[in-house]
Amino acid sequence: MYEHIKDLFSLSRQNKFCAFLIILTLHICTINEKFRAKLDWLLYTKYQLYGLVEMLVYAFCTFAVVLICANILCKGMFHLCFSIECDYTIPQMYEIRQKYQCLLRFGNTAEVLVLPSLLVEYFLLTIMSVHNSWEYSMNYALDQISILHQIAVLLSFLPFAILDVYEKKIKK
Repeated sequence: MYEHIKDLFSLSRQNKFCAFLIILTLHICTINEKFRAKLDWLLYTKYQLYGLVEMLVYAFCTFAVVLICANILCKGMFHLCFSIECDYTIPQMYEIRQKYQCLLRFGNTAEVLVLPSLLVEYFLLTIMSVHNSWEYSMNYALDQISILHQIAVLLSFLPFAILDVYEKKIKK
C-alpha cells in the first residue's frame, strides 16, 4: 500500500491530470457492486488495511493543511520583508528580491505539493468508500480538519495583515 501511495504521489507531481484520471477511474469502478465487493474483501478482510487507510486520510489531510499554511506564510513574509526593506533602504529592487528569494521558493514548493497530496487523499477516500459509503468517507475526511488546522490557516495570513497595517501607517 505504501509503495502505491508513494508512486501515486510521484506521478501526481509529474502529471497531475493523469493521476486524477487514474483515481477517478478507480472511483467509477467502485460503482460496480462486484468490483466493490471484491476490493472490499481484498483490502479489509484479507489484508485488514482499514485502520491504515483511516490513519493515512488523517495524515494527508494534515499534510495538505501544513502545505497550504507554509505557502501562505512564506509568500506573506516575502511581501512584508520586501515592503519594509524598500521603505527603509534605497538598494536596487533586484538585490532585495534576491535577498528574500528563498521565501518565495519555499512557498512555491509547498504550493506545488498541495495538489499531489490532495490527489492521494482522494485515492484514500475512494478506497475507504469501498468499505463504507462515499458520504461516510467524505464526512470522515471533513472531521479530520480540526479547529487547530483552521487556526493555523488563519495565523498563516498574519504577515499579510501586518503588511496591510504597515502600509496604512506609512501612507498617513
